[in-house]
Amino acid sequence: MVGRAALRFLGLAVLVLGFVACGRNDSLTTAEGTGPSTKPASSLLGQPSLADSELSEILAVAVPTAIAANPDGHGKVVATQYSIADSLGSVTGDSVTFAGNEPPLSQGVREAIAAGVSPGSAVFVPADPTKAMLLIATPVVEGDSVVVTYQQPCGGEPGALCGSGGAFRMERGADGWRVAEVLSGWIS
Repeated sequence: MVGRAALRFLGLAVLVLGFVACGRNDSLTTAEGTGPSTKPASSLLGQPSLADSELSEILAVAVPTAIAANPDGHGKVVATQYSIADSLGSVTGDSVTFAGNEPPLSQGVREAIAAGVSPGSAVFVPADPTKAMLLIATPVVEGDSVVVTYQQPCGGEPGALCGSGGAFRMERGADGWRVAEVLSGWIS
C-alpha cells in the first residue's frame, strides 16, 4: 500500500515534470509586470515571482483564511492582535521553513494583510517557528492559480508537535482572489 506522503510526492513530481516539459507561460503578472519571469528564480524551477500588488491581493485573502482555519481560533477573524511572520518562507513537506535570509514583506503587502485581518490587528514579527505566530510560504504559481501553504505553531520547545497548518489553492475571479480548494490541513 502506497502511503499518502508517497502519493503526494509522486503528484508533485508529475506536476513539476509537466511544468518543465510544457515550458508553459503563466498568465500571472510577475515582478516585472510583463508576464512570465525571465530572471533566475528564487524558488522552484523557474517559478515566476509575483508582483508586489498581486502578492498584496493574494495575502489579503490568504492570511485571514489561514487564521480562520486555526482550530484554536474562532473560525473567523476577530478583534484581536495577530502575530504574523514579517517575511515569507518556503514549503518543506507540509511545513513552512525559513533559512533566515528572506526579504521582509513590503509596506504595501503589510498594509493589505492588516486590512484583511480587520477588525483584528496585525503585528509583524521576525519569523520563528518556535513561537506562536502565523507563518506563510511564498505562494506557488500553478497556471492561473496559486497554492498558499501556512503554519501556525503553538510556540514552546523547538520541534514540539503543537500547531496547525495546511495549504489551499487560490484562483483569480471577477471579484479578485478567492480560495478555490483546500488541499491539505493538519493539527498536532
